[in-house]
Amino acid sequence: MLFRSTVKTVFGEISAHAVEPLKAGDAVALSVRPEDLVLDEARPAGAPNLLEGLVQAREFLGECVNIEIRVGEERLLARAHPSQRTGIGKPIFVSLPAEKCLALSRG
Repeated sequence: MLFRSTVKTVFGEISAHAVEPLKAGDAVALSVRPEDLVLDEARPAGAPNLLEGLVQAREFLGECVNIEIRVGEERLLARAHPSQRTGIGKPIFVSLPAEKCLALSRG
């Protein structure tokens, strides 16, 4: 059973799921698989947990491309289809679907 939670992060509040009930102030790590980040060049309407960043690096792997994205001082790694062509230094929007975000207790 998963519990719906909202966690405070360096990016702001993120809706996520937790494997155990969380209390206000609990220290957590937020886990999201790189292939679960949703990338858009234009701001998507109504997207959950929306972040705006800059593409820092791209690594073509054949069936996918790894994309390093800087959001503020933090870096995210996304894995996308090679048709995702946002260039290095260009802005990109990153959506973190709540059902793919897992808050893990550090306590």
